[in-house]
Amino acid sequence: MKRLFALVVLAAACGEETPMNLCDTRPDAGFPGALAPPVVDLQFVPDVLDFGQVPLGTTSTRTVRLEHNGNVDAVLTRPLTTAAFDVRYPRALPFELPAYDQIDVQVTITPTVAEAIRGGHQIDGERAGCWSTTATLVLGGAGS
Repeated sequence: MKRLFALVVLAAACGEETPMNLCDTRPDAGFPGALAPPVVDLQFVPDVLDFGQVPLGTTSTRTVRLEHNGNVDAVLTRPLTTAAFDVRYPRALPFELPAYDQIDVQVTITPTVAEAIRGGHQIDGERAGCWSTTATLVLGGAGS
């Protein structure tokens, strides 16, 4: 009978704990021991891409890598790209990129004028509406 009583007391004590709010990253938020606060960390590698001279009416495509060095999965959403450039992801957006994962992203330039073209691409990564980050890729080239 003593063993059964101890088990019931232990179960009741565990049930009284307040669940951690994983969106709360304050120092006193209650992350126990070695548990790190959640982080969404996206970056393009390289983060600057220059296509150089590209003949008018043609396209040039390069591949960059989008790395997620955070410790929670992130949903990729809200892409923003400057005209003259096209950015393609391996799946339709939005989609989830697991923690510590990476994907290849295709970037294409199609110059329509014989001049320098500067621009960029941004993508947001977020986790359950709690954390978000924006990865930025600086783009350049010239129509010739």
